[in-house]
Amino acid sequence: MTANRFSFCKNNFKKALFLISTCFFVLILSSQKAHSQGGYMSLCSGGLTLEEQGNFDGAIEKYSTAITLKPDLWNAYSYRGKVYYRKGKYDLAISDLTKAIEFSKNKLFLYHVRGNSYLANKNYEKAIADYNVVLTKPNLKDPQLYQIYLYRAEAYYFNKQYEQAIIDFKESIKIAAKTNTTPTNSHFYLANSYFELKKYTEAIQEYDLVISANSYNTTAIFYQGLCYYKIDEIEKAKTIALKLIEMSPSKEIYFSGSNLLDLYNMEMRRKVVNQALITANAELKEYYTSTSKTIQTVKLASAFAQLDKAWLYSSGIEKSDRDISDTILNKICKVYSLMKESPDLPELARKYLVQANASMENKKYTDALGSYNKAISIAPYYPLAYYNRSLVNELLSYYSAAITDMKKYIELSPNATNLRSAQDKIYEWEGNIKSTVNKYTFASADGNNKAVSNSEKDMNNMAIDIENVTANKIEKVTDNKARQGFFMGYGLSTPRKNFGLAPTTSLSSFSPEDSMEWKNEIFDQGRIGAKSGWYAEIGVGLDMDQVAKVQFHYNPFVFSYSRNKLDWSSRSGSSLFNETNLNVDSTKALQSFEMAQRYGISFAPIPNLVGAFYYRIGVSFPFTGIALQYDTPKESFKLTGSNNSIMPFNHTLGFSVSYAFVTLSYEWYSTKLKYEFNAIHRTKNPVDPNIFFEEEIEFNGKLPVKTNRIGISIHF
Repeated sequence: MTANRFSFCKNNFKKALFLISTCFFVLILSSQKAHSQGGYMSLCSGGLTLEEQGNFDGAIEKYSTAITLKPDLWNAYSYRGKVYYRKGKYDLAISDLTKAIEFSKNKLFLYHVRGNSYLANKNYEKAIADYNVVLTKPNLKDPQLYQIYLYRAEAYYFNKQYEQAIIDFKESIKIAAKTNTTPTNSHFYLANSYFELKKYTEAIQEYDLVISANSYNTTAIFYQGLCYYKIDEIEKAKTIALKLIEMSPSKEIYFSGSNLLDLYNMEMRRKVVNQALITANAELKEYYTSTSKTIQTVKLASAFAQLDKAWLYSSGIEKSDRDISDTILNKICKVYSLMKESPDLPELARKYLVQANASMENKKYTDALGSYNKAISIAPYYPLAYYNRSLVNELLSYYSAAITDMKKYIELSPNATNLRSAQDKIYEWEGNIKSTVNKYTFASADGNNKAVSNSEKDMNNMAIDIENVTANKIEKVTDNKARQGFFMGYGLSTPRKNFGLAPTTSLSSFSPEDSMEWKNEIFDQGRIGAKSGWYAEIGVGLDMDQVAKVQFHYNPFVFSYSRNKLDWSSRSGSSLFNETNLNVDSTKALQSFEMAQRYGISFAPIPNLVGAFYYRIGVSFPFTGIALQYDTPKESFKLTGSNNSIMPFNHTLGFSVSYAFVTLSYEWYSTKLKYEFNAIHRTKNPVDPNIFFEEEIEFNGKLPVKTNRIGISIHF
């Protein structure tokens, strides 16, 4: 019997060794794949590092490689999408963030950033939908919460849903006030919303707050004056109109005296501008088609006059107005450069040029700059004003503005004698700003805030201050719930102490009351012996690419099948259970199906390598009876056990070590199975062989099943 046991253990050891060797051979052949899979989070981490260094293009390359390796994970899509957002590539950002949301619908910050991208892309309905998702469960501790309400309010505003916009603007202001923050443009858009709903008194109050924060906000000043005009407070409307003319003297030419309040008549002003442009275009067409020099001169002068009128009537209040103003400016400068005889300079423009020159002589450069600005607003075609203003900008170290002005001077005076020195000045200023050129710009979702810097790193840091679009560190550290992965495993199980221990039932409880040998051997610390067996399992297991070093993992289902043959002959000193006496049924295997859940903590010191300790609880479904039978010429014995368990619980403690997609595990497994036993013992009468003595006992008992398990599994 000892030799047989040794042979059995040796054979099982060989099987286990072969199985493990085969799996590791597969691991070696698949090392490149394992490296690629395990490198996913390493690539993401590398991308985050490059982001922090300001190398956005390098970060995008890292994230793109990670996506190629694992296209069904959300992380890299999220990171790359946020980089695209900060670079102003909103379509690409939306595409990546949509993918990230597809794979991780519960991460609300993804909706936040995608909503920002939609808002920047002027897709207001989709922006609102994303902000709605974020605000279903608002994080009251989020310092950027006020901004989400602000952006949704702006989306409502631009989508002409003014009532909803007002609610969100107020909520944004309320939340921001708790941290002594005033949301950018919140009062301005709130005032505009009231204006659109013709609630002029409420609008005036909000415009007051805007103007008190920025006294040069001409748009807010204009609309406040227009509100007073709408509610017939004419004197207040006139006072504000005069203030606007003082800030923009070009408007004095057409809007003064009895025409002062026409400043608010936007419908009339836009009509005049459009008609003047139509007339100017017609005059220019005749200029280009005419062969008469005299007619060309007349048509050019007429076109200039119409463009000058359009310029002075234009408002620049709304974006459409500003776009038309830019068109007018380009045309009027083009026409001026074609005119052989320059038009007279308006007296008002001359006034500010004289004042500017006086400020220059007194070295009051800021005052001079202001006067030149006013002169140019009246006569935006006058070359000398740009030339002089460029020199003021040089003195104030505003080299970029100086270059712009000098280029405008060259454009307006193509035949000037000092063009060579003017161009050389541009070269000089370009050299001065070579090390300080603002190359990188981040604009907030609504376009109201900008971070401009000469490096992506500095721009990135400023972008983080403007709005919470990164969250990379937060994701990386706190997202410690492991992603679940599918696995298949196989292993060997060996009985532990007291496997199948028979119930400790007193002999006196049976009738007849005696202590025959066969009873003693069953109940006197008797065990149902068991041989080493095997088990196979499938289910949801560890995350092989976990983000944080330490993670909690919960696996909702594990299904396993186990099989252990019984070995009654292993009961040492037994005369009843001698191997030579046993019937074939006596070694029938004990089989069980298990359904369980697993909870644990895993640790990944380096990418690809994961160690875990876990507890598994489940229910068993044993479907094997127990049978023991032998026959001799003198006696026979039969023991049967019927499974009477109703889904008994089982418990497993284990630990595992995983590399890439292969896991080795060691487990302590235990459960108790309830059986209903029946034992019959028959002996022949030594006097009369035809007469049998028969004794029968029935009893219930819970048999402990305890095994050690060594297994290997493959993860997908």
